[in-house]
Amino acid sequence: MDSSNLIAPMLTWVQSGITMQRCEVPHPQPQDTAFWDALFQLAASHCLVPLLHAGLSVCGVTPSPKFASMANLQVCASKIRSNCAWKQLSSVVAAFNREGLDIMLLKGALLDHHYYPTAGLRLYGDLDIMVPLSSIEHAEEILLRVGYLAASKEATKQRGKDWYHNHHHHWVYTLDGGLCLELHWGITPPCSQIHLDMNALWQHAQRRLCFGGHILALAPEDEIVSLAVHAAKHQLRVPLRHYFDLVALVASVQEVDWQYVRQMAIDSKAEMDVAVSIGIARQLGLLSLPPEIGIWLDKLPQQSIIFPDLAHHAIHWLDLDPPAILFTLLSQVSFRSVARTLYKIVLPGKRHLMALQHETSAQSHAPQGSVGLRIAHLRRLYKRLGRLMKKWKSLRSAIAIHQLFANREAP
Repeated sequence: MDSSNLIAPMLTWVQSGITMQRCEVPHPQPQDTAFWDALFQLAASHCLVPLLHAGLSVCGVTPSPKFASMANLQVCASKIRSNCAWKQLSSVVAAFNREGLDIMLLKGALLDHHYYPTAGLRLYGDLDIMVPLSSIEHAEEILLRVGYLAASKEATKQRGKDWYHNHHHHWVYTLDGGLCLELHWGITPPCSQIHLDMNALWQHAQRRLCFGGHILALAPEDEIVSLAVHAAKHQLRVPLRHYFDLVALVASVQEVDWQYVRQMAIDSKAEMDVAVSIGIARQLGLLSLPPEIGIWLDKLPQQSIIFPDLAHHAIHWLDLDPPAILFTLLSQVSFRSVARTLYKIVLPGKRHLMALQHETSAQSHAPQGSVGLRIAHLRRLYKRLGRLMKKWKSLRSAIAIHQLFANREAP
């Protein structure tokens, strides 16, 4: 089914799931099962099924029985997972509170608990907390004491803690039967081109009572910048859930200081990150921005930022699988390096051929010679590029995003 018919109703219904306000959207009759099946798949790919389910309920829309059954299962599972995560966080918060050490809760769990209407609407796969770098050793002791294991320990042993502190920004801990926990001392690595003022973030942090104790949370404006930087780190290969996080943030506060957001983005060299993130949300019809912020976005270099294309990419990037070597090619700056990269694409090395031989042997049960493998490689490359060219609009925006955000954390 053509997904273009799904986008507008899905975005509107999901937004209703956040604002809890009824909206009117032309929608098919319940017997149109193909629509509902495709809608479920699209929402699931962007981690939006619980929100979509809530929005349909608010708007009084009755989906197909199959959709309702699958959505109910995912909603129940999400609520159970959220409750388990909150219990896990409660023990962590209690342990830190007993030691008198402030922790800041980041991203998924905070958004789910504080900015979304009910538990389980915002899906997440791990827990993120942050402490000042000066308290990192104390924080680790607390986590080990309550049963966590340091999954990042091997990397730390190989290079040393000083190197890890200077080149990274979190450690990973695991808990038997629980979610992974990331212990942050920064939002970005020290080697990143983005330099958020950590002292300012801690000073503006808001103290909140939750999870049986007290935590700190980024101010909403700082959270907007942090989310945008995180999305740019992944070159905007993030689900639409990211843009609805912005919607939830804006909807839950009385007024966002957008001028502060803009200035913070400029000061931290994250202007492009924030502009692209909120610009895509605006293009999708999810955010209404003040006129002066709209003027700021419209004055950005238009040869790099074409918001309709970027909004299209935000929806369809999951269907796009450009070869990494293509981005490598586009990153070259000299004719010689371009020629060398093209040579590697057309005539790959032995390692690539060995992997291809293993793949083709498994499919055909007959080994191929070097010439046959190279021919098979060129055929596959031709087919893949052909599929990509059919998605030129998505590919063009993916290339633009790569050029904007490539090598953001290179030392």
